[in-house]
Amino acid sequence: MLTYYIIKLEKINLFVINNCIQIKKGAKRQLTKILKISQVVFRAFFLALIDKIFVLLEHFSNTL
Repeated sequence: MLTYYIIKLEKINLFVINNCIQIKKGAKRQLTKILKISQVVFRAFFLALIDKIFVLLEHFSNTL
């Protein structure tokens, strides 16, 4: 009877470990997606900022 409960506990333990691994993989995928999106947003912001700087420089050079 004791071995039955030990086997049951081992099965439950393996089930919990497998679920934790799946959750970790899913979280890693989500984090990767978030990082990729933030990189794209940062690049777009940075390029727009550089473009504005060049527009302002061109405007000031034309006024001189």
